[in-house]
Amino acid sequence: MWLQLAQHDAKGVLQQTLRTWFEHNCDLTQTAKALHIHVNTLRYRLQRCEDITHIKINELKSTLWLYIGMELQAESVPTDKLPLPGWNEIC
Repeated sequence: MWLQLAQHDAKGVLQQTLRTWFEHNCDLTQTAKALHIHVNTLRYRLQRCEDITHIKINELKSTLWLYIGMELQAESVPTDKLPLPGWNEIC
């Protein structure tokens, strides 16, 4: 999911938006302030993330997989070395 997002986000704007959103515990107001954008711009970006990854941002289970993919990519863990079958699809 995260790699799918990265492929559609050459400038990294959506990835940075999600990182910041996670860092601010998914709080729209605090995230918008941190990114220096209007909260409606943040909502638009999160909707774009949903459209690209086909996940629901407000569903914990889906968002958790996206977060795990983000963290794995940040740690540069090769996704083909993950321990469980199907994890490549998550990232």
